[in-house]
Amino acid sequence: MLSKSWSRRAFLRAAGVGIALPLLESLPRAYGGEAGRAAAPPTRMVCVGNEFGMYPGAFWPTTVGTNYEITPLLKPLAEHRRDFTLFGHLDHGQKGGHFAVHTFLTGVKSAEAKGMPEGGISLDQRAAEFVGSRTRFPSLAVGSEDGLHGGCMMSWTRTGTRIPPVPGPRELFRALFIDDDSSKKQEVASRIARQGSILDAVLGDANSLKRKLSQADSQKLDEYFASVRDVESKLELDRHWQNIPKPRVDMKEPENEGLTRDLPKIYDLLALALQTDSTRVSTLEIGGSFAASDLGIKRGYHSLSHHGKVQENIDLLTQIELYQ
Repeated sequence: MLSKSWSRRAFLRAAGVGIALPLLESLPRAYGGEAGRAAAPPTRMVCVGNEFGMYPGAFWPTTVGTNYEITPLLKPLAEHRRDFTLFGHLDHGQKGGHFAVHTFLTGVKSAEAKGMPEGGISLDQRAAEFVGSRTRFPSLAVGSEDGLHGGCMMSWTRTGTRIPPVPGPRELFRALFIDDDSSKKQEVASRIARQGSILDAVLGDANSLKRKLSQADSQKLDEYFASVRDVESKLELDRHWQNIPKPRVDMKEPENEGLTRDLPKIYDLLALALQTDSTRVSTLEIGGSFAASDLGIKRGYHSLSHHGKVQENIDLLTQIELYQ
């Protein structure tokens, strides 16, 4: 577990506000992964976003330099102010209100992704292309599938495909720390072999077809090949990790209790995922299903985001965002 002097939640909150953290000696390397053998901790990325953003007046400092005046939403990080940087004045230029949240890590709307050089790939997946092969999970996408726009939409592949999230702490714990039994392992091995055979056949047919296509159709086929290569890479990783035991941690399997109550457990699990070097890249979307009532707030989270500059509404909204 992480030491008491460095809160797991504080670490993840730091990563979630767009901070490039330095290599932190206080993150233990006790679980024997590549991070445990390395002379220095590996580079990691955690991206946390919510549908309604943060209230600027409670988040952004009005002074500059390392001794800037701590704002209400940055108070939990006050003792670590020298370990992170706040970047402002960054704007994708995308409009669409809450329905543009899927552009957070891509800078492009999904409907327009095919015309982009990088195909609408999200920042986390770009990072996973560099470091993902070194860990069991190249990246982890976590988030509720409930919300205004109908699902968690932070992570996107190079081919513009949404990556479905791990929906709750129970599923995340099992993925990270519960090994498959022998029958499940055999089932997975058969699936990997079957999918590999299908890919070989599909690639053979596609390569034969490409010689007969127009330039435009060849480009479409290249996009298809990119998708196939993604699947191939995942199959190779599945083969590699299939019989390697998952790490053991001092934490019981949690129950799913709804996004608001689950959030602290999810932060803990994401921190453990980094600590055990199970992944080095992760995202967490805090969706519109966040229930303010679980915090004793009678107003809805969405309605408070439209605060109308009413101080009572702003105070309640800040309370929600501080919890997040």
